[in-house]
Amino acid sequence: AGCMRDASAPGVCARSMVAAAALTRTPGTGAALHHVALGRRSYGARTLAEEQHDRPPGHSCAAWLGAGSPSLFCFSLMMSRGYEVQLIKAQASWDSGIFACNDYVVFSSERLRLTPADVDCAVWTTRINASSSAVGNLAIPGQTTRSWLNSANFHAVWEEIGRTQLFQAHDFTVKVDPDAAFFPERLRQSLRMWAPPVAPEGTFYVLNCDRGRLAMFGAVEILSRRAAAAAAAQGHRCRAQLPWHGWGEDYFIQKCMDLLGVGTVLDNRVLSDYGGHCTQSFPTSCALGETAAFHPLKTVESYVACLKDAAQHDALVLQQQIASFVV
Repeated sequence: AGCMRDASAPGVCARSMVAAAALTRTPGTGAALHHVALGRRSYGARTLAEEQHDRPPGHSCAAWLGAGSPSLFCFSLMMSRGYEVQLIKAQASWDSGIFACNDYVVFSSERLRLTPADVDCAVWTTRINASSSAVGNLAIPGQTTRSWLNSANFHAVWEEIGRTQLFQAHDFTVKVDPDAAFFPERLRQSLRMWAPPVAPEGTFYVLNCDRGRLAMFGAVEILSRRAAAAAAAQGHRCRAQLPWHGWGEDYFIQKCMDLLGVGTVLDNRVLSDYGGHCTQSFPTSCALGETAAFHPLKTVESYVACLKDAAQHDALVLQQQIASFVV
């Protein structure tokens, strides 16, 4: 696939979607259907040098930055070893997941290139000071999870987000786990009811889980611009006042938002998270159009299967919409 030069903007790199399209062709149509499952991005006449001058270290090809409304700033924290690296590299190669957001950053404890060496448009991780996390034990007082006690690493993430202020240019900030299949356009459809011009800009985060208690489950975390601003500017207050050392990061960010007086909205259609014990039913098919994230998918094969299901569903919906047009 690699990069191909955009003749309308000399010196600017535009991604080829050949490999991705091959994954998502619907039998009998001959058409590449990736308008939701996969994304393609382009930008105007600014030169690559200009973009590199004012972009964060993770970006050296701003042609990858997406479009769409409401606008999304998306990020992931990736382990520097193991299956998460392969999953994120696959997503970067196919312009899927957070790489189909309006802007994105992948954080890691090491600076790693996520795109192949022969691709001109390089995407790198942004390095933070992160360490190995222990696994929680509910039998220990103060610990609230059997998953990773990873709040400290996300403190470093939010400090970097606050330093760059990238979220300020976008309506929502979205944290996505590397092993989640995430479809930004589906999320945009869900968020439009809470974003301008439909609604005034609010200060809230999205509760995406109602099993046992209302919660923001960590596979996908959604904050409005003002909520993200509160997290970035006043996270130190939360660290000082909350007993967070035995918490997972999703529990911490929710308690932090509550401490800071940030409001909530509920949308438990956003996430299918059977493996994380949030979704009570067996994982829904990725063809379910209302669901924006499916978790966990810990192999590239399962991730690709999800992309195919989503692309076929979205193609069918598009065909039905076209058929309903009256000429």
